[in-house]
Amino acid sequence: SSESRSTAQLVVWGGTAGLVLLAGALLTLGLMSRLGGTEDSSPAAPGQLLGASPDPSEADVSELSLEEYLEACVGGEAAGCTHLAARIEAGTEGVPSDPELAAQLYELACREGSGVGCNNLGVMYRQGRGVPSRDDARAESLFREACVQGKATGCENLFAMWQGSGVPSDLSDGDQLKSYEVACGLGVALGCSNAGVMYGEGRGAPTDSQAALALY
Repeated sequence: SSESRSTAQLVVWGGTAGLVLLAGALLTLGLMSRLGGTEDSSPAAPGQLLGASPDPSEADVSELSLEEYLEACVGGEAAGCTHLAARIEAGTEGVPSDPELAAQLYELACREGSGVGCNNLGVMYRQGRGVPSRDDARAESLFREACVQGKATGCENLFAMWQGSGVPSDLSDGDQLKSYEVACGLGVALGCSNAGVMYGEGRGAPTDSQAALALY
């Protein structure tokens, strides 16, 4: 309804006030009245580029009910917001899919330090779904944040964008190298090889042929 949508749009993230408004928006959308009696607690997979999904390692909230995810999110658990967003995005447990509300929840999770939340919000901006419009620059920034926070899928999505559209002109060599090194540490082969190239060329760090050879 228009009333539900306007309530959801009132959510302004940040501090207790944002969480209270979030709970009010969810209640107005009728989610709580649809939660009873479900036995399905598997995380839902949102729309994805490269396997974007809630990460159970993010917090101990990987096998909770939708109601418990809501309580965890309102209680300040970023991973609870991520799992809740994925379920709302997909439409599970009798709750209709609502990409716009899911995007707001991913935004909150990202701001609270969830790399998965950042990655999944980046997917939505990349696809122009649940957000005002497609925004590749915003998607790139979110994938980079997810990568730096240690989410391999964020790194892979980031590098796919860089390969397709080029590295942003305002991104320093140092920040680019940092993303490659983080990705390498997460087992992303492209991160290792590209970090090796940058060390070999002295971009983002002093030239270091030994480091370059070790990374190739």
